[in-house]
Amino acid sequence: MSIIIRRKILTAIISSLIVAIIFMVPGGFNLNGFANLYYLNLMIVISYGVITSILSDWMSKKMFTSTYSREISSFLFHCFSV
Repeated sequence: MSIIIRRKILTAIISSLIVAIIFMVPGGFNLNGFANLYYLNLMIVISYGVITSILSDWMSKKMFTSTYSREISSFLFHCFSV
């Protein structure tokens, strides 16, 4: 479980960085604005996204035994958990 949480937090950090860079490019790069956007996005992704992702994986693991069904249900749970 520890490896899963570490992997999801690392993904949250990287995805928040990418989103902050993408949203800062059109308006001109400002370091203060970038830091604020990155921090806000990271807090939302960690507090909501990581927890929801762990619950989606757990629900799909409890509902299905085959790997194929589990991956599809996990994908659908991730898509509709917004």
